[in-house]
Amino acid sequence: MNREQIKLTAIAAMTINHTAIALVPPQSVMYIIMTDIGYLTAVTMCYFLVEGYYHTRSKMAYMQRLGVSAIVSQVPYMLALGLRQLNMLFTLFICFVVIWVMDKVKQMVLKIPAVVILFCCSFFCDWAFKAVLFTVFFALTYRAKQSLVIPFSAAFFVQFCLSLYEYQQAYPDWQTLLLSLASSAGIILSGYLIIRKYNGKRSDKHKTFWKWFFYLYYPLHLTLLYIIKLTLGGILQ
Repeated sequence: MNREQIKLTAIAAMTINHTAIALVPPQSVMYIIMTDIGYLTAVTMCYFLVEGYYHTRSKMAYMQRLGVSAIVSQVPYMLALGLRQLNMLFTLFICFVVIWVMDKVKQMVLKIPAVVILFCCSFFCDWAFKAVLFTVFFALTYRAKQSLVIPFSAAFFVQFCLSLYEYQQAYPDWQTLLLSLASSAGIILSGYLIIRKYNGKRSDKHKTFWKWFFYLYYPLHLTLLYIIKLTLGGILQ
């Protein structure tokens, strides 16, 4: 699989997750399944963000695309999902800056506080600190050319432990374990696709289309979900 094919898989998972949040009753079995599917997306995008950082011709242009798309997406994000935090593209923007700090700032006395501040800023965003942690895991191993099993395993551990903490407050132990494993399964699938199936190449066709598709799809699918939400609300009234 090339990069665009894996990204499309991640985007499909994200769309399923967002559809659940926008349209499916919370706490239903379908809601849990659909949101769990979406957990494939963040870790996948964090990996490709790190890869993109080290391959892009212009880091500033990359940041600008993320920033502009994040701003454009914020209102559709809040309307469609009913959330008051910053959307995932803001998170990825912060993650990109984290990679830059780790790469360019040499003095540890400056690097560590800067990363901590960015880490704290992510608390206002979707996927909050988890995406920053995933990005740090990938950035540390990418330049060292270490096995991707290490960062994916670390990401799985973080997601699993946080899910255990969340679910144990509302479910019996055996359900908590199953739900935590289910919510972490997307990370395992992402690791399998990238480690075993990814050929390290981008699509040979329609390169400009794919470059912009991922930035345009995010606000457009949220806008469509909001329209559907309004339509269904009007029908049910």
